[in-house]
Amino acid sequence: MIRKPSLCVAAAAGQISVVEFHINDEETDLDALGDDGISPLCAATTWGHVGVVQLLLDASCNPNVRNGDGSSSTALHAAACQEHGKIVHMLLSAGADATLQDGNGRTACDFASISNAVWPLFAARGLTRTPNPSLIAKRVIRGDIEMPRQLAAMEAEVGKCGLGNSSSSTLLRERPESANVRIMQTAALTASSMDECPSALQTFPDHDVLCGVNLIGVEREAAGEHVQPRQPQFSLWRE
Repeated sequence: MIRKPSLCVAAAAGQISVVEFHINDEETDLDALGDDGISPLCAATTWGHVGVVQLLLDASCNPNVRNGDGSSSTALHAAACQEHGKIVHMLLSAGADATLQDGNGRTACDFASISNAVWPLFAARGLTRTPNPSLIAKRVIRGDIEMPRQLAAMEAEVGKCGLGNSSSSTLLRERPESANVRIMQTAALTASSMDECPSALQTFPDHDVLCGVNLIGVEREAAGEHVQPRQPQFSLWRE
């Protein structure tokens, strides 16, 4: 018997037809968290599946549902941190609250404050940009100058291991008016690639903070088999 993937799994995989199937099922709870504690909306947001996000919002899912993975973050936290501008606009238009705090007291507005790409979407709604001292205190950005060097060394080690593609990734994003560094962890350094390249971890002893919110522990379900895909990682800092 072939089982249809759960809504969270389908949302993370961008399987629009499966998501539609679940939406049309009256028994489906659109805000039910997956086994990893991530909501379907946040799953789709993290992977940048615009079509799935729109389907869920059109079906009246809660744009402010919190993840239960210990982060208490929302889809808007993920969208702002990942700089998914279109999804940020969709979420804000659907009533997402940019001032909700995650488990570490950080808001989506905080993450958007360091992105010139998505901040105008927040400013248009009368929100105030978080000043750098507050962002440093909340560990949204780092003020030290050694971090970029360590991450550059880490990326180089990953390249030596034949993992990742530095030309298609962005490890460091800098706010133009500041020397502070934000860590944006993308496909080049996935959790699996770091496991396969221990030498990369040795260059950055605080590597655990890169894992941020553990989005998304997704299992694809097909014919009873469970396949673990690689997961996007990014910088929602955890203490």
